[in-house]
Amino acid sequence: MGQITPLSLTNGLYVSESPAIADMVLSGFYVNIPETQGAISDGQLLPVGGLTELVNTGVNEINRGSHVMAGIPYFINGQRLYRLESDLETATDLGEISGAGRVSTSDNGTQMLIIVPKTRIGYIYTEEDGLTLLTDATFTDPDKAAPEIGVFIDSYFVINRGSKEFFCSNVNNGLVYDALDFGSAEADPDIIRSLHVHKNQLYVFGSETIEVFQTTTSSGAGFPFQRINGFVIPKGIAAPFSVTEFNSSFTFIGQGVDETPKVYIFTGSGVAPISTTSIDFLLQQNQENIADVFTLAYSYRGAVFVGYATSKSGSIFYDAKASELSGKKQWHLRESSGLQEKNRWRVNSLVTAYGKLLVGDSESGIIGEYQNDVNTDYGNPIVREFSLQTLENNSNAMYINKIEVVIDSGQGLINGDDPFLFMQYSDDGRVYTSPRSRNAGAVGEYSKKLCWHQLGMTERYRIFKFTCSADVRWVILKVLINADG
Repeated sequence: MGQITPLSLTNGLYVSESPAIADMVLSGFYVNIPETQGAISDGQLLPVGGLTELVNTGVNEINRGSHVMAGIPYFINGQRLYRLESDLETATDLGEISGAGRVSTSDNGTQMLIIVPKTRIGYIYTEEDGLTLLTDATFTDPDKAAPEIGVFIDSYFVINRGSKEFFCSNVNNGLVYDALDFGSAEADPDIIRSLHVHKNQLYVFGSETIEVFQTTTSSGAGFPFQRINGFVIPKGIAAPFSVTEFNSSFTFIGQGVDETPKVYIFTGSGVAPISTTSIDFLLQQNQENIADVFTLAYSYRGAVFVGYATSKSGSIFYDAKASELSGKKQWHLRESSGLQEKNRWRVNSLVTAYGKLLVGDSESGIIGEYQNDVNTDYGNPIVREFSLQTLENNSNAMYINKIEVVIDSGQGLINGDDPFLFMQYSDDGRVYTSPRSRNAGAVGEYSKKLCWHQLGMTERYRIFKFTCSADVRWVILKVLINADG
């Protein structure tokens, strides 16, 4: 009785101001598009990985950033700089980093520059001399705007001041600066907010435009950077810490004049949005503190992700591989449970070193590892959720006989308990029914079916939502619905 219809799992995260349009939540999962014929469905949901603790530098030492220099990872936790040793169990305290906010880091191979934005405080760290406070008069100049972001290009550290000016160090020496070695953005009188190096060119991000510079000399005579005439991008940066290298290009959160923020990717000559109207809506909810949003980017087993940690909308991630294969912009959410700061993934920074993905923490001084086969964040459950496309029958009534979720069952729990998947539905997109659970199978129970029967009639439309949090590897293979129109 009724028609059996497969429902797509390839829509990703897409929520609208009106739930009737779309209320497709995807949290703790990401879309997988098989690169083969004959797969069980055109797309599946794979679980994001979890976090395991390597070492904890202190209860109140929240991570402010991390950096890898010469293959060695460093973490700024609280007001201390730590080096994570290769045994992955020892964090060596290297000295004090003042302040409490996010820091900017860059290096030239032997010197690591650490800037505490808007404070005129900066440091150079070397293995030979340790941590040295920057006292150069050009860097600390009280008559000019304070340094904010630092990068390294062609033997120079380059720093912006949060004004119309940026300046550079002496050749291969981040401790010394010349008062005459400065430049400015000239195409538009906007304030410089960030810097980025891509393919050996310097991108100077203003609040309304991006200008591109290249080096002109390495002799140390004169200011070594010259603007490339005509290379001006009419988008500014909204979040200074949102720019990052990604998928052979770079991305950032930006906006044009009188525009709301979007996520852009550099195309070679300009930029194009990779955010959907749904992601733009989520960013707009964070408009008051959009400048505090920061980025996390990494690749894992062929997938390439870039994420943005917001205070109100969770940590939102873009999946380049799934977007390419599906022809749709694929986004998902990551959130950790039990946090003081709600609705976000607890990762404050992410770097690759010692062949591992290493992370700093938003809650404490934990230095951890991201692992795809771990199903908790430091032992706390990962709440995974997905909802389906809005189901409707050309505005006619529809009776739902059954909905079935096909999973990779038989995973079970180590302690012997069985994991459960919970289903809810809504006929208005706002109020959902109480959760109804189905047993996802004990260890080795691979033929388990998860079905919900006799789900009644809807006069308008219906949205189904599913939630799970057990410590197993949840793989959602496909969803089938049996309905009478």
